[in-house]
Amino acid sequence: MKDNKVKDALICIAAGKSQIPIIMAAKSLGYIVIAVDMDPNAPGFSHVDGCVTHSTHDASGVIKALESLNHQISEKYRWVGVLNRSSGPPVVTVSKICEHFGIPGVPITSAQMLLNKDVMREACTKFSIPSPYYQLLNKHQIPILTADLYPVVIKPALSMIGKSGISIVRSEEELSIAIEYASTCTINEKLILEKYIPGADYSFISFVESGEVHCICMLDEINLEDADGRVFGKGFKTHAPSKNHNFEKMAGVISGNIVRSLNIIRSPFMVSFRSDLDGNLFLMEVHLDMGGDLLIEKLFPSALKINFQELAVQMAVGKVNFPLLIEVYPSAVIFDEGSGLVSEKSCKVITTDTQGELEALFNE
Repeated sequence: MKDNKVKDALICIAAGKSQIPIIMAAKSLGYIVIAVDMDPNAPGFSHVDGCVTHSTHDASGVIKALESLNHQISEKYRWVGVLNRSSGPPVVTVSKICEHFGIPGVPITSAQMLLNKDVMREACTKFSIPSPYYQLLNKHQIPILTADLYPVVIKPALSMIGKSGISIVRSEEELSIAIEYASTCTINEKLILEKYIPGADYSFISFVESGEVHCICMLDEINLEDADGRVFGKGFKTHAPSKNHNFEKMAGVISGNIVRSLNIIRSPFMVSFRSDLDGNLFLMEVHLDMGGDLLIEKLFPSALKINFQELAVQMAVGKVNFPLLIEVYPSAVIFDEGSGLVSEKSCKVITTDTQGELEALFNE
């Protein structure tokens, strides 16, 4: 006799090493987890209740496979949420899955808009969201710039690895080198030339529920520049509030404008900003995944006295009672040197008793 009981299940996009903490958190909370990954030997598959061996870039194929899975088993699944730590095209896959199965999420057009930096810049102009002046370039296109326009930033319009392909260019001689570098990292054949803004970088870590933005914490990004002008991420630290500017509040206002303008209902919402020397914030990137860069594995366990993985899972199914009062403890994560994915690097976690002590370490 078949068991026709319907069980709440979560769909995990990808089943690599970085997905395992989220999968385990979902399992600890009692959820059925079905993972999607084109690699049949993906390590996360050994921790889930069902496997879909399919590319996470192919939304229609994933949806068909999930529908087929529900027809093959005796206990039916009610899809109640999607877990995603992957940036790039899988973000759009998540949006399409949510729309198909009636899960609150991000409209497909909005996900596509935020994924592609060139389209996002157009949206910023339309919705009066502060962002740097930019020009859209074709891959390998060398623009003609007058000397007074330097420095500029050259970056891919869409890349798979955070901070990849980004250079600060201060002269005509450096321009072609930066464009060639960005061209090796773009996956949509387009580049962005952007006005350089001197200032600090911030990450606004939040979730969206019922169309409202809920901040978890604000981080300072530690980004460095090598001898060739290439920008690379060195780490993150908890944010020290400024005496003159409330950057967390400003980031929340801008993020709320984005969410309302793009009709986002439920999603992780990680936003990168850059401030100028006058304390104005400019939007740089929006990430609709749960975040990488070893934040979940290394920084959040020290900085946040909550289980971020469990929070992210419960957010995905709409079971978090926002707003939350989360105490942030002074912490930082510093990545070791090397190219490639941050998740594959070793790192150092720093904790101090006070934020002032943490700041002093980075001001030495």
